[in-house]
Amino acid sequence: MKLLCLHGVGGNAQMFEAQTNQITSVLKSYGHEFDFYDGAMDCEPPDDRIKQIYPPPYLAFYKSPIPEDVADAVDLIESIIEDEGPFDGILGFSQGCCVATSLMFERQKANTKPPFRFGVFIGASLPFNADDLSGKEVWEDIAASGKDPRSEFAGELELLQSGKEFILNNPDTVNEPVWLRRYHSLTTPAVKLQIPILHVMGSADPYVRQARTLASMHENAYDRLVIEHAGAHEVPRDAATNNKIAKHMLVMMGML
Repeated sequence: MKLLCLHGVGGNAQMFEAQTNQITSVLKSYGHEFDFYDGAMDCEPPDDRIKQIYPPPYLAFYKSPIPEDVADAVDLIESIIEDEGPFDGILGFSQGCCVATSLMFERQKANTKPPFRFGVFIGASLPFNADDLSGKEVWEDIAASGKDPRSEFAGELELLQSGKEFILNNPDTVNEPVWLRRYHSLTTPAVKLQIPILHVMGSADPYVRQARTLASMHENAYDRLVIEHAGAHEVPRDAATNNKIAKHMLVMMGML
């Protein structure tokens, strides 16, 4: 099977390929293919330690959660699928998962076929909704409350916008007139994940509540598989977790 592989903010295709090598090397021995692609926008990596390990470029699929940038990112993935696909699956980290899910949800709303048959999401967050322009107001309300915008607020809803460090790393975003709001099981209950997905998340990840919420948004509960490790917002590095991911991927792919 052939998988489309999408990196996170401040990464690139070569970096993500290196980070997932423990997983993909196992799958490649069974004849599966992994195609890694770059985001189109330059950005600063979220952690300076990345610069000490990996050379530039440092890229993103979008820098701001504004309609134009997110739409361009989704269009880029559509173009890759059209030119280089079809792809059986999607392997994503962080923003790569977000863009892929935005595409899947847009196709669902248009009553068109999902672009993938299965997915593997590592450190995912909730995707942006092109039809909801109230994201900036949501973020400002949370910021004013003193709560961490990456976690829960108002006792029930989780953040549907980006974390504080996003604003610090992208100060121009503050001046953007409109941000998109994220999909959420409470605000967009009709939108569901329609393919089997392996959700990999770190218990120390500040975005883990979003990853858990996304994992709850399956149309069929039996399509959801979750691996929760002890790490943070990262591609797991320990052999045990990576072997578990590879094993579950083989089982999931063998059932399609």
